[in-house]
Amino acid sequence: MARIPVSLITGFLGSGKTTLLNRLLKDQRAAHTAVVVNEFGAIGLDHHLIEQADDTVVLLEGGCLCCQVRGNLVDTLVDLAVRRAAGKLPPFRRLAIETSGLADPKALIKVILAEPVVSGRYHLDGIIATVDAVNGWATLDAHPVAAEQAALTDRLVITKTDLAAPDTVAALRGRLAGLNPAALVIDAARLDPSLMFDIIGRPLADAAEDHHHHDPRIRAVTITRDQPIPQATVDRILAALEQNLGPDLLRVKGIVCLAEAPDRPLVLQAAQTLLHDPITLDRWPSADRQSRLVVIATAEKAAMIEELVETIERLSAKTARLRVRPP
Repeated sequence: MARIPVSLITGFLGSGKTTLLNRLLKDQRAAHTAVVVNEFGAIGLDHHLIEQADDTVVLLEGGCLCCQVRGNLVDTLVDLAVRRAAGKLPPFRRLAIETSGLADPKALIKVILAEPVVSGRYHLDGIIATVDAVNGWATLDAHPVAAEQAALTDRLVITKTDLAAPDTVAALRGRLAGLNPAALVIDAARLDPSLMFDIIGRPLADAAEDHHHHDPRIRAVTITRDQPIPQATVDRILAALEQNLGPDLLRVKGIVCLAEAPDRPLVLQAAQTLLHDPITLDRWPSADRQSRLVVIATAEKAAMIEELVETIERLSAKTARLRVRPP
């Protein structure tokens, strides 16, 4: 049975997560979506609730389900999947998890990637983070968890842009793009809901050439290669990043043109030392076949990433030459 795609919606307190979620649920692509909210009593969806299914699951408009997490998230996700398989719940096709505003997204990512009873039933499709245009800059300065939420995401949605000056929004957009060059930075006022779904099969955002506002605690390093890369080299690079950066490695995301299968790109996702099962796409999402790897890490260790990758590539090339050398 195919695994259920999971969209993780994160963002600091008051940044507009629930407002965004309500908006996404109205889109036809969100039909048959299960929603998990991991803070009891703070659902913010009351005007959408139309039918109580049991004491933990509520049926929403469009056949969506909402579940308030009252215990372990692993138990909640497994319970939803088991009841879905048994026909006790509608056959939802997606899962959206709205996190607490103070939640460390790495902990939730680990549940999806590393817990066998969860990863066997679900796969991480994408991470969406909301950032308040009015308070976002100060929040990023004051709260490390807010910076991590922004650094780990695939989509950065700037909310409340109508309440902030245009130059404030532009400065925040630049800072977020520098913090996470692999993420699309989107104005909530001009949001296209289609960009929030099936993220794993889309190309990475274009990395901006220069940003003057780098977060002093977190850095993103973008590595691009025009030539196809052998699978063995990709494996060695991932292993080297894990071994040398350890907990300072926040996230790895990439799309790779493999030497063994250049027409079928490999999508990579990892959180700290946890590598999501690589996904091979049937075709490239665009005409660009350049390999791109974005590594987000603490600033202390980020400086070593490019040299580490280049060292692995040289060693791999040397090994390949030795293998083909005639006796």
